This record gives sequence, C-alpha cells and structure tokens, in this order.
Amino acid sequence: MNVRAARPTDGAALALLFSASSCPCHCRYFHFDGDKNDWLARCADGEINQRELDQALKSSSDEARGVVALDAERIVGWMKVAPAAAVAKAYAQRLYRGLPCFADDRTGVYLIGCALVHPEARKRGVATLLVQGAVLAATSWGARAGGAASQAT
Repeated sequence: MNVRAARPTDGAALALLFSASSCPCHCRYFHFDGDKNDWLARCADGEINQRELDQALKSSSDEARGVVALDAERIVGWMKVAPAAAVAKAYAQRLYRGLPCFADDRTGVYLIGCALVHPEARKRGVATLLVQGAVLAATSWGARAGGAASQAT
C-alpha cells in the first residue's frame, strides 16, 4: 500500500470510495455556504458534492488538496490536507471562533479536514499511512504548521 498526493484525475476513484463508505459529503462541508440543516439536506443527494469535488480536483484547487492511499491501483483512503485559507469555515465554527491563536497569519498552515477509509480496508493501518502521507505532502507544499478539524454532518 502506498500514499500519494491526490491528482486531478482521481475524481472517479474518489467517488467510488465515498460511495462504498456511504459518505455523501465528498469532503465539501468546509466549502458550503449554508447552515448545518442546509448541509444535511444537500447530503441527502451527494451528486452535487461529488461533482464539486471532481471539479476542484480537475482545476487543482486548494479545496481538493489531499492525499490518497492506494492498494494496488485502487484508492482505499482519502485525507483532506488543505491550506488554512481554503477552509476558513473550519476556523469560523463555534469552538474556534475568536480564539487568539487563530488571529495570526495562517499562511503556511495546513489543516486535515477529514479522513475516509474504504470499509474493506479498515483495521489495516490505512489511516496511519494517510497521516504520514499528509505530513509529507503538506511539508512539500510549504507547510510550516498543521492542524485538524472535525466537521458536523
């Protein structure tokens, strides 16, 4: 098993991963403008989220930065690793809003926004490999610090 940065051509394989995991968010929560109830309604049909992730990947948007774990050629894991500016919503949430540590310049700060492992690949160390890959990828992208956030779905 190996880990690499997500590529613009990974959209279809990631769609299969999200589908196999019954996860309709397609890692789009931090880029959605509505409130949590609007988000839940949107996730009732994940096609919009899937299309948006695919488009973000194809355009090499910071919104789709992340790493994937591959077992042979099949993507079995995903971890979002985005620059802080691309996930501003994470810092606007109730628990983080107004904390002095987030008032500083966030340039070079990368955030792990979510992680997903294919049900058939769980309990095989995929998440650990994704974290290791995320640290290496973020460092290669110029990260000076990192953090993690959770999303409410």
